[in-house]
Amino acid sequence: MSLRVNPGPLVNDVLFLKDRHRATHLFNSNDYADRDPLNVRRGDQKLWQYIKNHPIHPMVKSILNDTGFGGIIDCGYRKVDHALITALVERWRPETHTFHLTVGEATVTLQDVNVLWGLPIEGEPVSGVDFSFKLNELIERCELLLGFTPLNTDIVGGRIKLVCLLNQLENGFPENPNALQCTQRARLIILYLCGGTLFPDSTNSKVPLLYLNNLIDLSVSSRYSWGSAVLACLYRNLCKATHPDAVEITGPVYLLQLWALERWFKNLSYRDSPSHVLKAYRSQLQSLRDEQFAWTPYDSIMERLPFICRNGEARWTCECFLILWEVVEPHHSSRVMRQFGLLQNIPNPIPLPMDQHHTIHNLNRGGKLNKDWLRHHQQYVSSWNQRLTNTIDGQHVLTPTVSDDYMRWYRSRTVLYITNPGSEEVNPRGFQSDGGAYQLMMDGMVQIYQSTRQFIGDNPETQNQFQRIQDTVSQVMGLAHEGHRLELPTHLTTRSVNSMGNDNVSQVVRRRGPESPYIPTFNSPNSPAGSYSEFGVTPQHHMDYTVTPNVVPTYGQQSSFDYFAEDLSMYEQPRYSDVSPIPLNLSLGMMPSQEDVNENNQRRKSQTRPPPCGIGHRLSRHDH
Repeated sequence: MSLRVNPGPLVNDVLFLKDRHRATHLFNSNDYADRDPLNVRRGDQKLWQYIKNHPIHPMVKSILNDTGFGGIIDCGYRKVDHALITALVERWRPETHTFHLTVGEATVTLQDVNVLWGLPIEGEPVSGVDFSFKLNELIERCELLLGFTPLNTDIVGGRIKLVCLLNQLENGFPENPNALQCTQRARLIILYLCGGTLFPDSTNSKVPLLYLNNLIDLSVSSRYSWGSAVLACLYRNLCKATHPDAVEITGPVYLLQLWALERWFKNLSYRDSPSHVLKAYRSQLQSLRDEQFAWTPYDSIMERLPFICRNGEARWTCECFLILWEVVEPHHSSRVMRQFGLLQNIPNPIPLPMDQHHTIHNLNRGGKLNKDWLRHHQQYVSSWNQRLTNTIDGQHVLTPTVSDDYMRWYRSRTVLYITNPGSEEVNPRGFQSDGGAYQLMMDGMVQIYQSTRQFIGDNPETQNQFQRIQDTVSQVMGLAHEGHRLELPTHLTTRSVNSMGNDNVSQVVRRRGPESPYIPTFNSPNSPAGSYSEFGVTPQHHMDYTVTPNVVPTYGQQSSFDYFAEDLSMYEQPRYSDVSPIPLNLSLGMMPSQEDVNENNQRRKSQTRPPPCGIGHRLSRHDH
């Protein structure tokens, strides 16, 4: 018998990108695994250096505070660990917008943006009409709103060079400025933050002037949900970076690093943790145990946080769509209930069918001048506006934990192995990656434990021998703090493993009932799990799992896709279902516009670990 490692997933009703995700290539190729970490592109270092040497005028800082950007100013600048970010990208799944860790799903949420950066969560989406301006009109807007006249060469394709903004900052500022000068200075800093820290793009040197549309009246600017826009930008760039050919990542990546430091390295000092070594991060994530991950790192300091860090608390757990101009990304709080101190149940179904997932991820502003993005995204805007009525509810627990059926469900649907422990060569130099080997040995012990069960009781002469084997395995797993895995499915198989897969799975769709008017909301979680299949395929073992409703209230919409479990009782790998991972009739009722369809068709140095830098976390440095 020749065993093989199946990286996962074992059941295909959640993850569907397969060969379009870098994790598949990492598992199949040692050469790919040896590639350099992703290059993190950001253009804010010079801004932060200037602010450090030239503190912001108190009147300007007051405007920044009132507009919602005072928190990010107080956080300041820190370097980003490219290796850490790369290791996290490898476990990011665009299908769910979560990191698939060995202990379950986790993600950056609206809570993290609010707490760590103090950005406002409440408010209108950051979007609007992408007006078409001529060059001279853009220059006039800069004169009016920013207080200076850029050169013609400073503006390229509707974007202004960051160095131009920096030069204006360095030109000095009067000691006794008037109100107009303070307002223009505040806009200038916010625009630089948009292009360098909050919403940086791959140019790394320019910022779209369309953000001025949201900064015309700064008293109105404070009513925008800048926090949700930042999270949408982070999600979008994480999704892009998972592509096998990606060599860089941009977006608010430092927010992700803060999130990781708080949850993963919370109790580690710089000397106790690896730094800048991609293999080390991969290995630690591969062997991560539940007690090593801080699910609720803010609980002990929540009451001491400034109000700006918790003013969106009522919306932290909402399931909705996040919007930043053309960018739309779902916020799946029901998949990470432990992060809110709730019992984690099997999560709600993914709200987007596969074709719509591709449509919104491929959407960009190119060639769409004068487009009203709020109108184009009206169904997603409606979802955002209904966020307060679409928050998750669940059982509060003192210690973050999961329901009895969750881990068995999750392990069958995640990519457990990022690299192939069976093909890794021993490198006499550098970090010795043993996370995959550890995971493989745990899987082997579980398989031995489960396989011996069928022989106990068959033969009295051998019963005691098999019982001793089981007892030994159970004790060893207990000593390794892995005893909870004994009843979980393993990723070892004797079958041939095609980890690349085929995205074009056959689909037999059964639509129920007439099409109802579009109601922009996440799928109802109230259908009993396994009662039927959206594809006309009846689950054989629909009683293995029960989906516990996590969202209140009940919505009047089409019934949701129900997860169902394959038969794992014989300890073989479940068959790969010939059904689509996401049903087509989960469509939000919106067909992609013809221009979207046409467009898609056409495109077919060592550093000390920084202290926690969130606004409220300055209060808690001694707690760490």
